[in-house]
Amino acid sequence: KSIIVMKKFLTQKPHCHRVIVRLVEICFRSGVKNQLIAKKYLTADKENGMVFARGSFDFYRGNIESAFNYFESVKNDRKWGVPAKLCMIELYLNPNRKYIWEDIQPLSTEENIQKAKDLIDQIYSQKVDADDQILIEKEIMLAELEKSMNTESSVSAAASKYQTILTKIENSSITSLSSSFVVQVLVGLCSCYLRLSRQKEAVQLIDRLIKPGQFQASLVLEDDSAILQIPKPSHETSSYYEEAYLIRAHILMCSTTAGSQQAALHYVYLALDLNQNSRKGWEICAEAYMKSVMFADAANA
Repeated sequence: KSIIVMKKFLTQKPHCHRVIVRLVEICFRSGVKNQLIAKKYLTADKENGMVFARGSFDFYRGNIESAFNYFESVKNDRKWGVPAKLCMIELYLNPNRKYIWEDIQPLSTEENIQKAKDLIDQIYSQKVDADDQILIEKEIMLAELEKSMNTESSVSAAASKYQTILTKIENSSITSLSSSFVVQVLVGLCSCYLRLSRQKEAVQLIDRLIKPGQFQASLVLEDDSAILQIPKPSHETSSYYEEAYLIRAHILMCSTTAGSQQAALHYVYLALDLNQNSRKGWEICAEAYMKSVMFADAANA
């Protein structure tokens, strides 16, 4: 439905770059058959906003070198420069878009991690009068950098940062804005717990974030001193909820309890509802089908 609405809008206003970028993102999340829908809207002009949109298209398609070239060419633009740098940071830190709980290997090279750090410094060194939101953004980026190294010490450091960030969010006066960070930070902390073999803590936290059939409106921290408002899945939080569901599915797949595979599939389906192109989602789906002796479905997945 969103794709149809945006297509109609762009027929009338083909140079609205923000809508084109959003269309690219939604098309790639909605499945292979919709990926090329956005491509036809990427040639209306050669302005920096359109260049960024083309970079986003290649970013989601996995054409890393081409995406870098597009983002590099607009990284100094007043409007699109920071978004381009943020995309470059993500590519530097996790070019293969893997999760730290999948493997014990670094997600990127030392050289690329340093390049990401340099870009983080560039973005936030310009913000002299940083408010709470800016400081929280920077801490989240630094936590992601620690996760990219994917060693026990770096992941522990990332977990510590996330815990500190949660406290900052609760104490922030910009509650309406800071709430959008809550899901990202909670899922980041869960991923750290899982990577550090603190599965019980990961389960407790993830189950307080997501519940079958409903979404909690708030979450009380460990010391019961703070209540954080948790936004429902949206365009901005879909990738974080996707990982949350996959974490829960992964934990269930490791269980020997009867019916755990079917329970895992429930969470995989929730993840795939948010992103039909979820590599890990289809991987877990195939594994669950294999364990359930559903070989045809496993092959399709």
